[in-house]
Amino acid sequence: MARMDGNGRPVRRAAREAALAAGAAGAAVAAGLWRARVRRMAVALSESVEERLAFREELQHQALHDPLTGLGNRALLLDRLDHALARLDRHPGTIGLIYTDLDNFKDVNDSFGHGVGDQLLVEVSTRLREAIRPEDTLARLGGDEFVVLCEDLPDAATAEKVAGRVAQALARPFVLGRRELYSSGSVGVATSEKPVPGQDLLRDADAAMYAAKRAGRAAVKVFDERMRARALERMQLQTALHRAIPRGELRVHYQPLVDLASGQVRAVEALVRWAHPDGQLLGPGAFLPAAEEAGLLADLDAWVLAEACRQAAAWGRDLGDAGPAVWVNVSGRLLADSRLVDVVARTLEGSGLAPDRLGLELTEGVLMRDIPTTAEALERLRALGVRLVVDDFGTGYSSLAYLRRFPVDAVKVDRSFVVGLDTDPDNQAIVRAVADLAAALGLEAVVEGLETASELQAVADLDFRIGQGYFLGRPVPPERVLVAITGGVDLRREEIVLP
Repeated sequence: MARMDGNGRPVRRAAREAALAAGAAGAAVAAGLWRARVRRMAVALSESVEERLAFREELQHQALHDPLTGLGNRALLLDRLDHALARLDRHPGTIGLIYTDLDNFKDVNDSFGHGVGDQLLVEVSTRLREAIRPEDTLARLGGDEFVVLCEDLPDAATAEKVAGRVAQALARPFVLGRRELYSSGSVGVATSEKPVPGQDLLRDADAAMYAAKRAGRAAVKVFDERMRARALERMQLQTALHRAIPRGELRVHYQPLVDLASGQVRAVEALVRWAHPDGQLLGPGAFLPAAEEAGLLADLDAWVLAEACRQAAAWGRDLGDAGPAVWVNVSGRLLADSRLVDVVARTLEGSGLAPDRLGLELTEGVLMRDIPTTAEALERLRALGVRLVVDDFGTGYSSLAYLRRFPVDAVKVDRSFVVGLDTDPDNQAIVRAVADLAAALGLEAVVEGLETASELQAVADLDFRIGQGYFLGRPVPPERVLVAITGGVDLRREEIVLP
């Protein structure tokens, strides 16, 4: 007989029903757990997809934007430029590119370090955003180059107006911490009313920018077809310049500084020349701007310094005390180089030239770029025993304050004050004042640019002791200097170079 449970059901049946009930409950629990797990997996999968999408967007942003300023980069600019130009077929209008390169930015990096340079770039990007239209695209191409893309312009003149605002925005001083820096911009403009390759329009804007630099910086230039040919010539010139020093194509010629009372050569100024492979002898005006653009100016300065010191030391060995001192021009690039003092010290030691036989010429503009740093460098150079000369005196920032602050030994009066000196009472008053100022400060005063007998006489009447200019002697090769000193050869008809 079957056994019964407390409810009157057979025990086996009760056990079977209990098992089924337990299984159903277990299945319900398992299903609940499974659904929760699926939900977690779905959430995790959704989060993973969102993270991947965010990561992809971040990568895309990084690929199209400059990490320092947050501006678009070259890739973004060219993409938008190509699309804007393509639309001109369907929607006539004018597209404008405004290409800006900061003036003397390398000097900022060299003088203060790349940290300050980066701060300046960020401030520049802020100013440029404020100067352009909200719908314009602003991009940083790298270094200190910025480009504005202006779409849907009514005419080319509007692009020029935007470029003018860009130049004005950069003309104001930048305050970085306790420093006040001036870093103007050279601005080039190129426009198009028809579809053209974006790279071509960018190249044209770049050519216009370089034309602005050649015009004296802090300028705005609009592209014309002649600039394209000049851009190609500039690239070819820079390529040839890279090879000029290792190939031994550079020369140093020397222009005498003459004692006006005795006619003796007191010193010579070292002036670089390039014996170009095409057979021409090029003066510095023909290639120094290209050397600066190519980043070769400091190297070229150092080479001229070394060659001039070597030559002056050789004259000293041949002529003794009659050997002339040598004055060498120092560019802003070399002055901003923290290694300048060490370069000069090594050059003097290597050549055997006495420090007081070397004069370094610096223009007023170079001296005033960063007064504290410049003053420190000049004090260290003075400690070496080198003479320091202010070139083109009177054309820039001349003041008693900086003449007293900088440890200078001599000033060279610019030729602009010499022209008409024998007939212009204003120029006579200015030059006389410079002579009196130099005497009061214990500085030697040199008048440069003397080209006529009447100019020479006018300068002598104002009691200047040292003069320089074509009337007294043209720049000549070193062997002609030696002959002139020992044999009294006339140096006034010696050199013909291309300016």
